[in-house]
Amino acid sequence: MSPRSSIPKQLEPLTKPIHHTTPGLNFPNLQTQGSPNDIPPNSDCNQIFNPSLHLALEPPSYIKTIHDTRLPFPLTFDPSKVGCDLAYTAPFRVLSPAGVKALRTVIANNEKFAGSNNRQAKSLRGIGYRSKFIRDFTYNQVVLNHLSLCTGKRLHPHDMGMNVAQINFGKIGGGRADIWHIDSVPYVMVLLLSDATDMIGGKLQVARLSDPTKALDVIYKQGELPDHLLDVVEYPGPGYCIFMQGSRIAHAVTPVTSAREERLTLVNSYQSLQPFDEVRSINYCFNYHEIFI
Repeated sequence: MSPRSSIPKQLEPLTKPIHHTTPGLNFPNLQTQGSPNDIPPNSDCNQIFNPSLHLALEPPSYIKTIHDTRLPFPLTFDPSKVGCDLAYTAPFRVLSPAGVKALRTVIANNEKFAGSNNRQAKSLRGIGYRSKFIRDFTYNQVVLNHLSLCTGKRLHPHDMGMNVAQINFGKIGGGRADIWHIDSVPYVMVLLLSDATDMIGGKLQVARLSDPTKALDVIYKQGELPDHLLDVVEYPGPGYCIFMQGSRIAHAVTPVTSAREERLTLVNSYQSLQPFDEVRSINYCFNYHEIFI
């Protein structure tokens, strides 16, 4: 008997790559599962999500990795590979002008439910429980496919329903629009909805360090990152997003010193459907969203 034939079949070395993805969970059924703190649904003011009307997806001009390299879009999905180590994408268009207008109408109708936290003077979380428009946009398969091509992984909205979605209201003339932090969810799409014409500030800063804890250590000691360890990305206008693996890179948003209106963004969270990926979700009491300094 040869040495190989003596190995029990279940212990033989794998000769083929493992091909596995899992189905993503649906958003909680509000009729049977309810919502956190009994959040009631709110009227969408006759706004019905229509992909052919509200989407205007364009490819990002580049994909930046945590190793400080650039890749072209799209990245082919292959479940036998781990995908790219995404840091962030160049800004790219997601919504048409009609999509921006409709989404802003939905947000305006729910703005009265906004509150504050340790990072933002004004934000609104879990609007997906109130708005079908938000849910339909978040779970739209065309959008999910587009985001997946930015990573080489099959992506799905994050299983924590309160992450669908967060709306941030950036005050003009205040401090940082967002302080340095690391996300507690694997991936985020940060979608600008306000007029960025003549805006001074409100730019995304991304640490050029593959280890986010080292970046936060430098910021803690020096107050800021030196320019050579920093990338700065700005949005062309409303309807554009930046997609990033915020759990792997430290990032922040500069103060908005001047603008036609306050900086309004929608943040949606995503996770990989490849079950052997490293778990990068951190669940806190009160479902807080980030680790920050």
